[in-house]
Amino acid sequence: MKKIIPIVLSLALLGVGSCKKFEETVNKAATKGSLSATVNGRTYNAGNVAVTVTDKAFIVGGSQLSDEESLELFINKYKGPGKYTIDHIYNTAKYYDSKSHSSVYGEIEIISTGEKSAKGTFYFQTNDSLMVTDGKFDVKWE
Repeated sequence: MKKIIPIVLSLALLGVGSCKKFEETVNKAATKGSLSATVNGRTYNAGNVAVTVTDKAFIVGGSQLSDEESLELFINKYKGPGKYTIDHIYNTAKYYDSKSHSSVYGEIEIISTGEKSAKGTFYFQTNDSLMVTDGKFDVKWE
């Protein structure tokens, strides 16, 4: 958890305009929910989940308590539910174990959002051919 929160908040600040107060921009943060995927055929379930939603970005990340693995998804120019192609410019994904694995292609889909919740799916391949498939998240914030 110590590792994922700074990552998520740092990414949120990338999309922040300089005219807005921090409190107005980073308006939603969560530690409730689930994040799972299949990573090279192996099941990944995050023990800790965090999300940040601003007027311009949607960021969700998770980490496992036992072995320093984490996964994060970043959508810049966020416009609500829909499909977002991973493109290295606006939308990215990363998987961390003993190394950092950056996405080269894939997709993040925000299936639904509520007043204080979001559900979605994702998949991506990294620059070193690691495959992340069957990704799902279901997050809630206060």
